[in-house]
Amino acid sequence: MMHKAIFYLLFTFSLLVACSQQIRQNETSPLYARFTEYRNIEKNNKSEQQFYSPKLWSAITEARSRTAKEQGLSAILLQFPVNMSKITSNKEVHNGNTGCLMVMGIDNKGAQMDYYVSFIHEDGRWVFDEIRMKYFLDGTQRFLKEAVCNEEKQNLLWVEYMQSQH
Repeated sequence: MMHKAIFYLLFTFSLLVACSQQIRQNETSPLYARFTEYRNIEKNNKSEQQFYSPKLWSAITEARSRTAKEQGLSAILLQFPVNMSKITSNKEVHNGNTGCLMVMGIDNKGAQMDYYVSFIHEDGRWVFDEIRMKYFLDGTQRFLKEAVCNEEKQNLLWVEYMQSQH
């Protein structure tokens, strides 16, 4: 009788472990998975282009062709995504052929920053369509509770957040 009880306990435990691993694998979000895949590839034009929409790839290659002085703020964006040295969390939302990924983390100098990556689904894969980043240098708190890539909507949510703080 004792052997049967131990067997059932071990069987139940192994079933729970197997199920939890399957759930974790299914929880991988497609946009974050694509972002992570991009972070891990060797950067060269051929390997990178598949991750960008034609519009954004054109802007990236144009920015790269300028000198560092001419690049201005786009020089920071050209460091995407390696200037975020530590990822603390992420959120995403997708609807049909569009999606938004918000990745929160710390940059190479210890400053809090977020990426807001707009995606489109084309040719059977998710590609970056717009990339923006925000630094939180002045002690401003993160206020978004969900992934929002639309800058106008972010501004409205920030106003709502600030009003709720008073």
